[in-house]
Amino acid sequence: MAYREATIADTFTDGTPLQDTVDLLLANPWVIEKIPYINVVDDGDRHISMDNRRLYAFRMAFDDDNYEVPIKRFASKEDYGAADFHRKATSVCGGHSVELRHHHTVVEDGIKHYQRILSTFHCEAVDLKDVRAKDAVRSSFQRWQAESNYSTVDISFDNEWSESGELPLHLGGDAEEVAEVKGLVMDLVNAVARCWEALPLPPHMGGYFSRTLSGKLPGKFAVEDDILHIRGNAAEREKMKKALEDLLPTVLSKQLQVDDGRLRSMIIGKEGVNINRLRQNTSVDVHVGKDPDTTVRIAGPTADVELVYSRLKAFIQEHRQITKELRLLPHAGRFMWRRLKAIGCEAEAGDKIPREAENLVEIRGNQRQVDHAEELLQEALYLDFSLIKLRISKRLKSDVLLGKNGVHIKDIKGERDVEIQFEDSTDESSMQDCVFSGQPDDCKSVLDEILRRLGGRLACSWP
Repeated sequence: MAYREATIADTFTDGTPLQDTVDLLLANPWVIEKIPYINVVDDGDRHISMDNRRLYAFRMAFDDDNYEVPIKRFASKEDYGAADFHRKATSVCGGHSVELRHHHTVVEDGIKHYQRILSTFHCEAVDLKDVRAKDAVRSSFQRWQAESNYSTVDISFDNEWSESGELPLHLGGDAEEVAEVKGLVMDLVNAVARCWEALPLPPHMGGYFSRTLSGKLPGKFAVEDDILHIRGNAAEREKMKKALEDLLPTVLSKQLQVDDGRLRSMIIGKEGVNINRLRQNTSVDVHVGKDPDTTVRIAGPTADVELVYSRLKAFIQEHRQITKELRLLPHAGRFMWRRLKAIGCEAEAGDKIPREAENLVEIRGNQRQVDHAEELLQEALYLDFSLIKLRISKRLKSDVLLGKNGVHIKDIKGERDVEIQFEDSTDESSMQDCVFSGQPDDCKSVLDEILRRLGGRLACSWP
């Protein structure tokens, strides 16, 4: 039977000196039956004692082969416990002899022993990521110890997830052995643990990918804003990353600034009719921002994005609201005012004559509407409008043209589409300009009626 350790203490754990036990056995050999048995491990053709102080006491008391000692036999180191077997396997002479350490050197030797241990001690924490990896590491650790003799390494598991969402495994022992075991653990975690990994997507493309990635990635995923979250073990996540890398060069994102909130609403249309028309026969995603976000973003396959981008620019050009000013002929404001409503309805545009500028028309609408309204206004000004100015004495103006409460001028105007106005004049002048404007035929008819009423009196002229 061989010793496992190179040295042993000269006392038992309870402080009894080994020599006292030797003396007792010499005097009373039958006491051997009262002493606990020795654990013995078969290692090849050798029999290794796990209880070296008892073996030493028996050998000192019985120096021949006439005595049998009680033992418990283990067929292999694994049956006994490989970690415990190697923990004190320090014999360097094949276990044939052992050195006795006297009591006064035990403390010093113990301190030195622990100093040697601490000088090479190292600890690591590994995130197991999920319980599958935890169970796999627990079942594999004893096999690693048996195969590679990681006698100094100890492991412990946290029973709960950390606040940062990790499931830690703690490793402690010799630095080299800890590094090797950590590598084995990481390989096992990558092969077994199914966990989430976040991948950044191109800006503003989260909506497109959340709608189109189904069936294109070989695994479970979720899209949040512009972040793609993929789930699986390391090999599965690598497949999804490769699929995403192959997909990214085929997609594009473009945007336009649309400051007009009304126009942004028109891009969507009632129940999305306009935006669906823009996206027709494509797979793009169109996002229309709301105040204060004034951006319209398009994301999808490159060719589809370019097509929808051109459609969107044309749509904006057609529907963007503009305002154009058109200057009228002198004295044409009242004539045009009566026609603005009809022109606006026909051109589907808004138009008005500002109060502060009677000879100016503002036209409001998209480019097509404004152009049509301007064409109708020009036609009314140059084809349907005429202006005649007549200079008449103030006396005749009052007697012949105005009459009491304007009765004469109302009679002269009648149903004719014409406006009759008198321009201001200085008090010293006896003459005043009378201007009538409107339909050419009606202006000519009013002129004839005024001349008829004046008779042969020459108190009038054309300036």
